[in-house]
Amino acid sequence: MADVRKNVSVHMGGHVADPKLGVQVKLTANSKSSEATLSKLSKYTPESSYFFITIKSTNPEALKTAFDEFLTTSIQVAKEMSPDVDSMVGDSAFEVVVNGDQVVAAVDLKANPFTSQWAEKVEKASASSIKHEATLNLALLLDRSLNEVIHINEADLDNINGEFTLEVVSSKSDKYAVKQQLLTAFGDKAHLSGPNDKFARLLFLMFDSATFNLSSDSKVSFAQATGSQLTKIKGQAEGFINMAHELYSGNKEMVDSFPFIQAFFDAVEQHGNGQVKIGVFHKIVSGEINLFGKDLGQIYKKIVG
Repeated sequence: MADVRKNVSVHMGGHVADPKLGVQVKLTANSKSSEATLSKLSKYTPESSYFFITIKSTNPEALKTAFDEFLTTSIQVAKEMSPDVDSMVGDSAFEVVVNGDQVVAAVDLKANPFTSQWAEKVEKASASSIKHEATLNLALLLDRSLNEVIHINEADLDNINGEFTLEVVSSKSDKYAVKQQLLTAFGDKAHLSGPNDKFARLLFLMFDSATFNLSSDSKVSFAQATGSQLTKIKGQAEGFINMAHELYSGNKEMVDSFPFIQAFFDAVEQHGNGQVKIGVFHKIVSGEINLFGKDLGQIYKKIVG
C-alpha cells in the first residue's frame, strides 16, 4: 500500500508479539490478505463472497484431514437427522485446504443454497468508495493463556503483559473516503449525524490524522488495580467451565456417540497453535475476528474429563 498513514491510532500497554489469549477484530477494504488466504480454494474467484474459518497449525496436513472429516461427518449426521438439510447445503457445503501454515475451511455464499440469501446482504453492506487497502484494527491481547490467568497468584499479576490497540490505516488518497465511511457507520453513535453537528463533522474530516498516547503516573500496581476484577473474572471462567462440565456429564452418552467431535478437538490441541480466524470476505470490504487461546484444548479436556 503506497503512502500508508494511520488516520487514528490509540495504543495502551506493551507490545504482545506472541498472544496467548485475546481477540482482534479487523475490517478491511480491498483486503489483499483475505484474498491470499482464500486463493488455494479450487473454485476461488474474487467475484464471490465467502464465509471462512482458518486455524494456524504446526502440522496443517494432519489438521486439514481432521477438519475435513469433522465437517463431512457433521453434515452427514445432520442429513440423517433431518432430510431437509440435504436441500439446504447441497453439494457445495464447504471446502478445506492448506495454505502455508493455515488450514482454511470456506463456504462460497453464492454457491451454497443455505447461505445464498446472505450473499446479497454482504453485497449491499460492502458498498464503499475506498480505492486502496484500508484497515480498522481493534485488539485486546495478553501474553498469558486462559489456564494461566485462572490459576495465577496475585503476586504474579504485575508480570502480565497486555496490549490494547485501535488503529485506522489507509493510503493518503483514501483518507476522506475512510472518514466518510466511519461517519456513515458510527456517526449516529458518536452524535455526529444531526443537523447541528456540521462543525464537528468538518473538524473530523479536516484533520489529516490523530494519535492518542495514554500514560499514567499512578503508583498503584497492576495487581492492585486489577486484583478484584481479575478475581471476579477468574471465578466466572471457572464457573462457566464447571457449568459446561455438568452439561456434558448430563448428556455424556449422546455426546460420546459422536467420536468425531473428540477426534477433531484432539487434532486441534495436537496440531493447532492457538489462533483461529473467523471471517467474511467480499472483494470490497471484509471482516474477521482473530481468537487467541493457546490452551483451549486443555480447557476442553477439563469439560469432558
